[in-house]
Amino acid sequence: MGKEELFRNPAMDWALRQLGGFPVYRSTGDEWALRHAEKVLQAGKVAGNVPGRHAEQREGLKPAKTGVARLALVVGCPIQPVALHGPQYMFRRIQHRRTELRSLLES
Repeated sequence: MGKEELFRNPAMDWALRQLGGFPVYRSTGDEWALRHAEKVLQAGKVAGNVPGRHAEQREGLKPAKTGVARLALVVGCPIQPVALHGPQYMFRRIQHRRTELRSLLES
């Protein structure tokens, strides 16, 4: 499950759909996305949901929404929380290396 903005880029849309991804229209309380995720879970597959990290970094944690819990209750499947630590530094390193390369080329 991914926010619909991710699917606006044709390359990203293609890549996400190849991985089984589908858009979620958050502003509308997307019932189709919840039904689709329910079908995925009932088929014994894994569904992933990534909460918005940008808002958390600026304002702290916001109150949780009920979509994931609702799916788990309806389908009877467990919820496995996962934390990713490290990707937030990835682009900083790339930018730092670019700056180093630029200064080498200028000297």
